[in-house]
Amino acid sequence: MKYGFQSVILLSILKFSVIICDDTYSCKLRNGTTDTKKHLMQRIVPLQGQKFQVDSGGISYIVTICSNALEIYPNSSVVGGQGKEFAVLGRYNDTDIIGGESWLLLTYGSGDGDQKDESCNLSRRVQILITCMEEKDGASLHFLEYNKNWNVTGCFFSFELQTSAMCDKTGLSNGSILCIIFLTSLGVYFLFGIAYKRMIGGAKGFEQIPHHNFWKELGNLQADGCNFACRREIHQEESWRRLTNNFNDPHDDRDDALLRP
Repeated sequence: MKYGFQSVILLSILKFSVIICDDTYSCKLRNGTTDTKKHLMQRIVPLQGQKFQVDSGGISYIVTICSNALEIYPNSSVVGGQGKEFAVLGRYNDTDIIGGESWLLLTYGSGDGDQKDESCNLSRRVQILITCMEEKDGASLHFLEYNKNWNVTGCFFSFELQTSAMCDKTGLSNGSILCIIFLTSLGVYFLFGIAYKRMIGGAKGFEQIPHHNFWKELGNLQADGCNFACRREIHQEESWRRLTNNFNDPHDDRDDALLRP
């Protein structure tokens, strides 16, 4: 009963944690999930949960990626306001995304309408253009515009988020570069070494290999190490078996004459 009760508590905690994470860190795509949109969403995973802030025209904007900008406003990905008064401009449970090789356009809908502005009393939305910033681990948020002419679907805010997380990082790693340098140097060493010993020294066969004795001894040492580490027990067993077989061989009568009276 003790372990059963602990298991129930643990499962309850895990279930509660999953609910919280799903509510706080999961963007909900408005038009359903496709393989293309899944791939695009994977590209913003490094930004997930981060907050960015920018001020423009006396208004402070807080922009997040698939998380709450302010905990008091559920599903609020983007909020804007002055002092302590904020309004939700876009929610991550109403998300859309499109993109290319070096950019993404993330759209949050279902923002609060502006009751003070008749042209924006419908739900507002936010568009965030995410582009590459070459600086390592850098990020910069810029306010672009507030468009009030989209009367059919409400007004929208435009931001640009420049971040190094969006840069193409498919280049060679430092380890790959070192391997290429090492293999290239090794190839040049053998190529010029063989050419020199063949043309200048008149070497033939394996003698053409530069520093032949060194490589020969190196190979022997590796073979000895392999035999010692991997085949030691087998050799001992075979040697002991050969020794006992010689004593037990019924056809071996070489010592019979010494045993006769």
